[in-house]
Amino acid sequence: TTLLDDDDVRLPAVQTLGNVVLSEENIREARDCLPILMSFVQNSHADDALRLASLVVLTNIATISEWHDEYCPLLHRLYNLVDSNNLHIQLQSLRLLVNLSCNREMIPSLLAAEGPRKLSTLVVATTNEAILLRVLTLLATLANAVCEDELNPSLDLPTEDKAASPDTIHDDASSPTSMRGDRYARLFGVNVRDRLVAQTQALFENHEDPEIQRQATRLYRALKD
Repeated sequence: TTLLDDDDVRLPAVQTLGNVVLSEENIREARDCLPILMSFVQNSHADDALRLASLVVLTNIATISEWHDEYCPLLHRLYNLVDSNNLHIQLQSLRLLVNLSCNREMIPSLLAAEGPRKLSTLVVATTNEAILLRVLTLLATLANAVCEDELNPSLDLPTEDKAASPDTIHDDASSPTSMRGDRYARLFGVNVRDRLVAQTQALFENHEDPEIQRQATRLYRALKD
């Protein structure tokens, strides 16, 4: 952690950390770095290289579900980075979100966080295949969890605002139920759902990649249920 506080060696230190945080033993050693790595991702003034390197380490650490709840304050930022024009940051953010979505206990928080603005525009055949696969995987996992666990976005999502961005916090007149519903709508609201159904059908019928077809089918079936 001391090295990560030094501006001159911060980027190479994080990059080195990403290369060694691959085994469970090393991941557990790196656990104390979570807060500062998250701050590098959250900080809008951080350069893209540092943000990307931090995302790589956070993704590796997230292969162990033990500390996933500590990622909740970062979820809105991760969704925001899915809208990034930097392909590498966009992809790494999605990889991390997919890792977190593998933990069923994280699903309510992932649904409660404000989703990407450009989400539905990515679910098309012209999207980079690595991006498209992870978008479909993430959405299919979330949609299936909603169906299987019978989640009600108005009632079952977290009431605390730890997964929200400051601009989603309403005044006292706004109810927690309304806030949860608004954020959920960004991912699976009626208009988004209808668009995703049509888009996923086109993908599983026409896309050449079998894994993209499979994830598109998973999402399509969950949305149609």
